[in-house]
Amino acid sequence: MNEKNHFFEYMQIVKDKELCEKVHSFLLRHEKNPFHVLSIDEFGKLKGGFYLIKQLSKAGYPLKPFRKIYADYLQTQYVKS
Repeated sequence: MNEKNHFFEYMQIVKDKELCEKVHSFLLRHEKNPFHVLSIDEFGKLKGGFYLIKQLSKAGYPLKPFRKIYADYLQTQYVKS
């Protein structure tokens, strides 16, 4: 891999982490289980929920595939190796 590819890979990792942190903070702020990603309807019932879903979508993440990325994020935050 060249430097350009490493840069884009790094930027993708940063973007993923930032989105995961937003979802995690959102769930905690609304006193929801941070280990369960809500459905679109459940997010929509909470203030700012549809906006968060829109941010994920704009970043290229439908909710279903994002769940895997979020699960990986949670593992790095809560599981000590």
